[in-house]
Amino acid sequence: MNKKIVSLILVLALVLSMSSAVFAVSGLTAARFTGVYIDEKAFLMVDSYNKIIWSYTDGGWVKFAGKIGQEDASGEPVGAYADGAADSAYFTSPRDAAAFLNGYAVSDSQANVVRFIENGKVRTLIGAESGLKHPTGLETDSEGNLYVADTGNNRIIRMDKNGSMRVYCAGFASPTGMSYRDGKLYVCETGKNRIIEVDCETETAKVISGTAVPDGEDYMGQFRNGALASARYNHPQGILASADGNIYIADTGNMAIRVISGGRVYTALSCEATHYTMTNPVDIAERGDTIYIADDTSYESLSFNKQAAYGSAVSAASSGFTDIPAGSWYALGAAKAKAYGFVSGLTATTFGGDRPVTRAQYVAMLAGIEKYFDGYAIIDSDATFPDVPGNAWYGSYIRWAADQGYMAGVKADGVTYARPDNVLTREQLVVMLYAFANSNDIAL
Repeated sequence: MNKKIVSLILVLALVLSMSSAVFAVSGLTAARFTGVYIDEKAFLMVDSYNKIIWSYTDGGWVKFAGKIGQEDASGEPVGAYADGAADSAYFTSPRDAAAFLNGYAVSDSQANVVRFIENGKVRTLIGAESGLKHPTGLETDSEGNLYVADTGNNRIIRMDKNGSMRVYCAGFASPTGMSYRDGKLYVCETGKNRIIEVDCETETAKVISGTAVPDGEDYMGQFRNGALASARYNHPQGILASADGNIYIADTGNMAIRVISGGRVYTALSCEATHYTMTNPVDIAERGDTIYIADDTSYESLSFNKQAAYGSAVSAASSGFTDIPAGSWYALGAAKAKAYGFVSGLTATTFGGDRPVTRAQYVAMLAGIEKYFDGYAIIDSDATFPDVPGNAWYGSYIRWAADQGYMAGVKADGVTYARPDNVLTREQLVVMLYAFANSNDIAL
């Protein structure tokens, strides 16, 4: 297989590693992590099941604030609303946390308030008289302002360092997770399955990815990778504008972590890759190269390394091909392309790096990418060619490529042939690749 073609496929297949690690609070048999917050001073996990804010230290997880109440009939601790010392205060249903002033704000959703933890004490920062309705996500900007996703009122509230509060943005459909970076506030518009960017200077909002697809009185969640405009989400609730320039999204309904990178959307981590440990991701945060995930259906949470896909961890061995020398310049491309179904070897263990690629093999690669970007794609059509038997392994790929305009065929004596076994020429390659990229909204 031509190594240059593998490199072209890798450009279209830029995705993150799906390796992950599990971490849990020692001794817990039940938890519901709904928020994770990390800065240089603290690593906090919000547990809405036990109504506790946990803090990670060198000695492990310890209670940062909250007290576990009496259990109800189902065994879940009952929440309450009581300010006071951090180890004796009660939360009704804590949802998220963020640094604010010299402490940490915590949204207490069912109580319709925002609490505040500072110097070992818990007090109410924003009371129910403010009109909050089911507050969820919290975030602070570089000026020290606090943003509250007033989810039930479809708006975002901002409180400045002096305690002055006002409606910052309105007209959203159930906003939840937020993340600030370089003058922009990124918001999960959970109700309409969209990602919003708010310019903090002009206070104007725009949709940067996702589309609201009406479904009766609700909006239908979907899944699709690809261009920002055509990407689809399923009620995302967590978002992280990362220091690496990418935007990571807890796509809750799709049980996945998505990433916006280079103007496109990819899947960074799926529930299948975590063996279904991650089934309802609702928040994410980072420390260094590691992403931490809050999942509200598991007492275990997950982390994964952002850079693993680009490092030496992905080697010839991980592809399963024994004929790729360790450290080869194309090993990463082969491993990633195989992992996501874009290429297969000549055999289970043979890649054939120097073998030419036929026209049939190449359209099969394009079909693999199409299926990854669009899980609903149908790879077949009614197109016919006299040199493509109905039972050929490549038949559906050839017919699909012709129907989509990716392959025109070769004319001879007034008849159009597919020539599936012909070696792909460079002229044919660039024409097919351009047609595929243009059809899939890849900026050229």
